[in-house]
Amino acid sequence: MKKPSDNWDDIREQILGFGELSTRKSYYPALRKRIAELERSEIDLRESRERLELVLESSELGLWDWHVQADTVIYNERWKSMLGYTGDELSDTTRIWIELLHPDDAPGAQEVVDACLDGRTESFSQEFRMRHKDGHWVWILSRGKVTERAADGTPIRACGTHLDMTERKQADEQRRKLEAQVQHAQKLESLGVLAGGIAHDFNNLLVAILGNADLALTETSRATAVWPFLEEIRTAAKRASELTNQMLAYSGKGRFVVETLNLNEVVQEMGRLLEVTIPKKVVLRYDLTESLPCVEVDATQIRQVVMNLVTNGADAMTDQSGVITIATGLVEADRGYLAGSFLDEQLPDGYYVSLEVSDTGCGMDAETQSRLFDPFFTTKTAGRGLGMAAVLGIVRGHHGTVRVYSEEGRGSTFKILLPASKDIDSPEAEEAPATAAMGPRTILVVDDEESVRMLAKRMLNKLGHEVALACDGVEALDEFERGPEGIDLVVLDMTMPRMDGQETFRRLRAVNPEVRVVLSSGYNEQDATNRFAGKGLAGFIQKPYTLEELAAVVQQAMETADPEAD
Repeated sequence: MKKPSDNWDDIREQILGFGELSTRKSYYPALRKRIAELERSEIDLRESRERLELVLESSELGLWDWHVQADTVIYNERWKSMLGYTGDELSDTTRIWIELLHPDDAPGAQEVVDACLDGRTESFSQEFRMRHKDGHWVWILSRGKVTERAADGTPIRACGTHLDMTERKQADEQRRKLEAQVQHAQKLESLGVLAGGIAHDFNNLLVAILGNADLALTETSRATAVWPFLEEIRTAAKRASELTNQMLAYSGKGRFVVETLNLNEVVQEMGRLLEVTIPKKVVLRYDLTESLPCVEVDATQIRQVVMNLVTNGADAMTDQSGVITIATGLVEADRGYLAGSFLDEQLPDGYYVSLEVSDTGCGMDAETQSRLFDPFFTTKTAGRGLGMAAVLGIVRGHHGTVRVYSEEGRGSTFKILLPASKDIDSPEAEEAPATAAMGPRTILVVDDEESVRMLAKRMLNKLGHEVALACDGVEALDEFERGPEGIDLVVLDMTMPRMDGQETFRRLRAVNPEVRVVLSSGYNEQDATNRFAGKGLAGFIQKPYTLEELAAVVQQAMETADPEAD
């Protein structure tokens, strides 16, 4: 009689022949016990396999079992389905794995598997791409190890799993893009604050330079030798003022005079000027959409945008001939489209009028595009690097956005999106009525810059007015409370220590609700006066200003109806 075996088939043969061994009954208890043990083991094994299958299914893991020497692989259904295959569509060798690997990822994947087979590593974990049945690439996280080796260390069997990482990869990429977008927006905001602050302080200096030059010219005959020098000072100051205006435009605090306009008309008005500005080797073409909705914009600022974009396109032609195309259109933009723009400041869905300037120039690489709108960045041998920065600030100030398309050697396209106006018909501009000469007034000038205060005093004295001065809001209130009825007008600076213009305005109105106040600031009118909306502000003057501009603002402020009390 053979000894009881662990092999299930052998045991069954022993059972079948046991009847003939009735004289050897001592074997029966041992066989029955062994059968029970094997049946229990079979049940446990089946339950373990079921649990393993449930775990693999819930974890969405694909399983592979590789018999290395025979080069046969068993792939479970999940392994196949994550690549779009079913049943017997894939062969049972490693060849199919190698064929489906992305060419860029194959060397690295093969290296980590070989290192594990050679015993250099105990296991491996590697990400790579595999081609789906429909052609797209699926990101896979593969983990595995050698589970059986021969006595000499030769690998016999290896097992492992595949996990589809595509959605996670896409989510990570989207997160990185959003983080980069937030960082870029923060950088732009910081640079904008810096540019705006510098421009504001510089404008205070220009008030004294431009204003005093203007006063000197009124006191000097054209026949004198100093006249041309004073003219040069005034001209240089105005050019410096234009430079600060570009910095303010970048910061979104440039001077805006908003009108309801047709963008086609703005482009057409500039046609002759643009054609003179660009080199003769560059052809300018127009593709303007008819029946275009109006936009609420500052015409001067939008002209600057068009001019800067066309100039940038012409510079991109270097020494070759080319074409610049200016196109307009209407875009219905959703959040997805707006999120892909250079400026995504949670703009609402809706209709946007587009201004597109394309060139056939040298194009830009990714590094240039990333710094394109940074202040003072330029690829030109000569230039201030503020043109594109000003474009960005102007567009931001108009609650629009910018999309940029460019490839090296294939030109660039800048697409500006501006919110379409709800008021299609722009109101007819009314001519301002002629104003009568104004008698002398008492005017309180409030400014923390002594040079600005003294210049304003000289200018107003020149116009025949009496002037009181205050260096900040606290001093202004003291002066005003001593005789509020004797002050006809207050020229009030917006930014001051101790008490800013907004708080000073509120306190002045508390003393005399009918006080006339003209706000003075280096920032744009819209940005400054928004804080005073509906509060009876009598006027605004932006620094730096000339004698003529100050006279016009004072005249207009004194002729307005008395403001209503809060």
